[in-house]
Amino acid sequence: MDRALTAPTSNDPSARAAAVSPEEIDVELDRAMSEHYVEGRRGMRSVSATTLLVALAACVALLPAWPPARRVLGVGLETTLPLVAISVSSIVHAAVAFARVGGLGRWYRVAEHVESLCSVSCGVALIYLSGSAASVFWVYFILFVADTWNNPRDVRLQVTMFGAATTALAAAFAARGALADVAVTGSIGVLGAVCIYAFAASARHRLRGEAERRVLRARLEGLLVERERDRIARDLHDGVAADLSTLLWRARELKEAVGDGAATSIVDDLVSDVRSSLDELREVVFALRVSGGTWDELLSELRARVTRLCAGSLRGEIAFRDHEAAADVPVDVRIHVLRIVQEGVRNAVRHARAKVVRVEIERGARVVVVRVSDDGEGMPDGALEASRGGLSNIAKRARLLGGEASWSHDAGTHLVVTLPLGAPP
Repeated sequence: MDRALTAPTSNDPSARAAAVSPEEIDVELDRAMSEHYVEGRRGMRSVSATTLLVALAACVALLPAWPPARRVLGVGLETTLPLVAISVSSIVHAAVAFARVGGLGRWYRVAEHVESLCSVSCGVALIYLSGSAASVFWVYFILFVADTWNNPRDVRLQVTMFGAATTALAAAFAARGALADVAVTGSIGVLGAVCIYAFAASARHRLRGEAERRVLRARLEGLLVERERDRIARDLHDGVAADLSTLLWRARELKEAVGDGAATSIVDDLVSDVRSSLDELREVVFALRVSGGTWDELLSELRARVTRLCAGSLRGEIAFRDHEAAADVPVDVRIHVLRIVQEGVRNAVRHARAKVVRVEIERGARVVVVRVSDDGEGMPDGALEASRGGLSNIAKRARLLGGEASWSHDAGTHLVVTLPLGAPP
């Protein structure tokens, strides 16, 4: 049997699974916070929610028109109208930005920060101008900043903004000599900052738990898929491959028994077909085990595969290089690397009339580069355009992953394939 069929793999794929790293959790947490943030803003920035906020702000702005309310509020329309108008403008601007670029767009993020700054500033100004820290404008102030408390991404900015606003208000009351108002403002400021941090920390803790569950779920699904691949590979190896090998052996016996005659060509065709089927099955089993193995296992098997393909008068050389920040290679990229190397070496063996074939695989932080070169005759002009098999398949595999393949013909054939490690564009 071919070495590909007996590649060393663990009987239990979970034995090869690394523990979930903090980096994986942090990446998934960042994704979960982004989703949480966008979902929360989607409801907040809907037309109905924006209309309701504008209506509430308009009510606050117009309340001083009622004399009893004016006496309670301590300010008139000349104060509430311009301040609330600034706040309403920032709310509408943020809603428009969300509708145009979404919750993660730079325009919206800036618009939201501007809205928070305007709402906090206008609320503090209304409280101060009302003449008392016991002003009902605290309700307006808290209403327009409360929604940010459930956003763990910007908790430091929120706490800083709230703390700076209440500190400035306390300082303004202190300048008046209103120590009771200073105490009330300071108490509300401390309580508000603690509440913001507590709500944000609770949301972050909940999202971190969700991130951990996502990572573990993905890891479990990967292990189940890997275990199934390993099972299929074993079944193919122990069943179909063994049967084909037996059939090939019996066909060779039949050829010897028949001897020279009319049936010889038929038996030769049978032997060729069985051998071709067995080779194809070996490729399938090898690909299955590579997809379920590690990068190092792939390199080990590639070294053996290149040596086997180059057996005879052709010398095969293979070299690997990893950069310091080399990234993990996804399963789909590993499979394509395998196929590209095999096809490149096969072309050199079958068509180049070369003496040496060299394979180089270089792994970096963002790409894997595969180079296959030989010292043969080189490809004839138009070979790539006319290809319906090996050469065109290499180019298709590279494009499928968002990479590129190129050939040169200086003193032999030189193939260079660059495969990105991220998602294809």
